Amino acid sequence: MAEKRKIKRTLKRLKLRYGVSRASTLAFTEDVSETGVFVRTVNVMGPGVIMQVELFMPDNVPVTFEA
Repeated sequence: MAEKRKIKRTLKRLKLRYGVSRASTLAFTEDVSETGVFVRTVNVMGPGVIMQVELFMPDNVPVTFEA
C-alpha cells in the first residue's frame, strides 16, 4: 500500500517513558516525524488522555513534554 502521509516518517528507535500522572511506563518509538512519534506499547491510552512524556534523545538527554 502506498504511503499517503504528507510528512515523511523516519524509522527511529528512541527510549521513552510515559504515564498519566507521571512518566513511569517504559516504551520505544517506532518512527518519528516533524509532527509526532509512533510509540510501540501494549498499554494503549484512550482518545483525549493527556500524558506526561520523557523522550530520550540519542545522546540519552531527556526531553520532557505533555501530549
